Amino acid sequence: MLSNSIRSLICLAAVSLATFAVPAEAQTLSSLEVRSGETVQTLQVNLTKASIRDGVALTDQNIANADGGILLDLFDATAIAISSAPASTTLDLVFVSPTGTVTMIAHNAAPGSQNTIDFNGPTPLILQLAGGQARALGLNPGDTVSHELLGNTEAEGE
Repeated sequence: MLSNSIRSLICLAAVSLATFAVPAEAQTLSSLEVRSGETVQTLQVNLTKASIRDGVALTDQNIANADGGILLDLFDATAIAISSAPASTTLDLVFVSPTGTVTMIAHNAAPGSQNTIDFNGPTPLILQLAGGQARALGLNPGDTVSHELLGNTEAEGE
């Protein structure tokens, strides 16, 4: 028979894991385009609702591959900052405005960091890439992200 203290520890561990884990069914593979100058690149990303704790969005733990990433959906969230604490690797965080404009990029956000990164204005989407990938793609503030959630894709305009 397990003691009450051991049961409490098991429950606490399960709750902690559930706080940071994004269930597989909550993620959907999706395409987005990034435009930097005349260059347009299509990325396959996992679309997921962001986990929010005390007004802070939490990064997803897993970046599946270098040519894609995670698109955190904050449309219904009240987050005002993001934390890379749950991440297991260095991340680039690309902040996207409601019109699809890249407003800010946090390069190489450290895994496990307790620091938060404040949003620079309304931010319904954050593109989470492997560390260094934003520079490799040539992304800069002012560039454009197109995605069905923003309503600015070609399919949306037809």
